[in-house]
Amino acid sequence: MIRATRLYGQEDFDTPIRFLSYTEIPPGTSIGYHGHREDEEIYIILEGSGVMTVNGQTLQVRPGDVVLNKPWWKHGLETTGDTPIKAIIFEVVKA
Repeated sequence: MIRATRLYGQEDFDTPIRFLSYTEIPPGTSIGYHGHREDEEIYIILEGSGVMTVNGQTLQVRPGDVVLNKPWWKHGLETTGDTPIKAIIFEVVKA
């Protein structure tokens, strides 16, 4: 089961940031391939390893990687290692 904790929501910001969250993705699970409309997301990988698909391109991710998802792009993240991926994710709404 994916665990996500919203650290801050849109109501906490004076800018177009929609949210900032801490997420754990256990081994063998994923954030399914999906897309957003006018939003941008940034994934900061803190721990674990996996595969992230961004707009049809597959990338290996590990701690220290930062992945950008631009508006209208599709993306997904799967844990392929033996430990959960731990990540900070934030989303910004196009103003």
